Amino acid sequence: MDAPTKAFYEHSNAHRINTDAVIIQAIRSEYPGQNITTIPQFTCDLLQYAAAGQATAIPVDDFKDQDSLTLKWRMCFPPARRLDGDTGGLADELFYAKYLYIWQGREFVMYLVSGRDGLSNGHQPVRHWQGSDHQ
Repeated sequence: MDAPTKAFYEHSNAHRINTDAVIIQAIRSEYPGQNITTIPQFTCDLLQYAAAGQATAIPVDDFKDQDSLTLKWRMCFPPARRLDGDTGGLADELFYAKYLYIWQGREFVMYLVSGRDGLSNGHQPVRHWQGSDHQ
């Protein structure tokens, strides 16, 4: 298990103070000398950007003894109108995931991390962290 993954799971088992600080420190220890960029999802959704064909996001599975490092909820959405033959669908809400992100031929390691900090009981912010190009 890499340092960012370990830090996320350890941090998520206790009260949170600052997820940014914990994850940035773990990424820096895992990828020393790399530039790290924090990108709030509400300002730039990198997975939607990739889904639109502007980049490629490939899930990375570092767990050797578990099914996946990704932490997500799989939800079922009922159809809006059954009379039209709509069957509804499934969607995932991601809380933690790691990707190889390819944009304009450059490769990045991207972590998607969702977490509520401190005593906040509002929406959980989702952030993407990317290391600099490692080609």
